[in-house]
Amino acid sequence: MEALYLYDEKHFRHVKQDANGYEIGETIYNVDNYSKPIRKTGNAPCEFLNLYYNWLELQIAIQDLIDLGFKQVNQTLWIREGV
Repeated sequence: MEALYLYDEKHFRHVKQDANGYEIGETIYNVDNYSKPIRKTGNAPCEFLNLYYNWLELQIAIQDLIDLGFKQVNQTLWIREGV
């Protein structure tokens, strides 16, 4: 399972878990940190890192997540099963 916390179009946290629910990777994107906006640890594939430069509005980010198979759980949390 993958969980993505989308705070706005310039800040998100992506977490990947194995089949047992253990966190195996994380990607954090924070545009406020200009010298190093992306921090990745572990096995956290993040194909939307190729898309985020188009995220000029939150609606664009949301549509990309929907296209990638994420489902919205609440205002900030999105999940994708079976990846």
